Amino acid sequence: MRRIKLVFVSLIVFLCLLSGVSWAEGKFPFDGRIYRSRHIRDIKKTYMIKGEISHLYFHLWGEKGKIDSPKLILELPEGIKVLCAWHGMQAGGSYKIDGIISEDSGEDFVRWIIPLRKDILEKYIRKGPNKWSRSNLFIIFETGKDIKIDKANAFWYLETNGQKGKEKPLEINIIPPLGEVKKPSRIKFYFYGPALFNCPDEDIWERIFSLFDRINIKGGVRHFSVSVGKKLAKRGWQILDFGGEGWGGWAGGYWGVKNPNRILKPGLKVEDIIITLRNGKKSKNRRSICPTYMIENSDPGELYFEEVKKRVKECYWEGVAGMINDYEIAWEKSEVSPTQSCFCPRCKKAFAKFSNLNPEEIEN
Repeated sequence: MRRIKLVFVSLIVFLCLLSGVSWAEGKFPFDGRIYRSRHIRDIKKTYMIKGEISHLYFHLWGEKGKIDSPKLILELPEGIKVLCAWHGMQAGGSYKIDGIISEDSGEDFVRWIIPLRKDILEKYIRKGPNKWSRSNLFIIFETGKDIKIDKANAFWYLETNGQKGKEKPLEINIIPPLGEVKKPSRIKFYFYGPALFNCPDEDIWERIFSLFDRINIKGGVRHFSVSVGKKLAKRGWQILDFGGEGWGGWAGGYWGVKNPNRILKPGLKVEDIIITLRNGKKSKNRRSICPTYMIENSDPGELYFEEVKKRVKECYWEGVAGMINDYEIAWEKSEVSPTQSCFCPRCKKAFAKFSNLNPEEIEN
């Protein structure tokens, strides 16, 4: 009976090898996911503009000592090219990858093979996904002007030790050419995570800069090396160094305002000073306190008031209409943005005064 079981198990392993599935679920020593932002992880859908470059950011993790000849393979529709790739983390640094090749995959698809750097993976890879790992991967793509499709069901997978990992789907949506972008005269836009400027290829770096410039983004939170920051500053970018994790953290959790009752003015309820989300609902986090309330009603000299003033000074420049750009607007996933922006009447009024915009323009 035992011999029959062994033969049966051996047959299953042989069939798996024959079909290209070479590791049992959970045993493959190398894994990854596409990571768009702080709040959107493991995405299965992306957008690419005809005639423009775009990017994907991969978290890679695995077991040190068990990864050899690592590769990331993308099955992409014809008309989409891989221009370059590098290892690095969101906050800066880059390790260029050479030897990217492509081959016909049939049915109007092209297989792109990206040979990952074993030296970087061995040195930096983590046991689980981590945005601060230098083993993570950035890939820059180019979408042809004449691409015929509007949508494609692509996929990607990892290889190591000559074995293939699990195929993962990626829906690619093709957007019409960018054309002329209408640039507002009274608002500037700043990018929260411009880590793409760690790109080690100078020509592609210039294309990234040009694209940002055309869509009127001329500043951002520093997620790149100091040298890159100086380079951008010389071209007119305004760089914000990372100052904190949000108003609730700055003025609330970290500095002792754990109980909002402590700072309530007479006649107000706790709900009156908790931030209002973009959808009009109140945050469930009682530490997320309305920043305008903090500034207008706190007593000068109190710890949280002084700290808020410091943070406000760090987080805007003259002429900037607001704080860091709101993730809520773009991703609609997290309850609040990195700065925990508040949309209560108090904040809308303050923002209108600060930006010289009419309240109706803010609503729209």
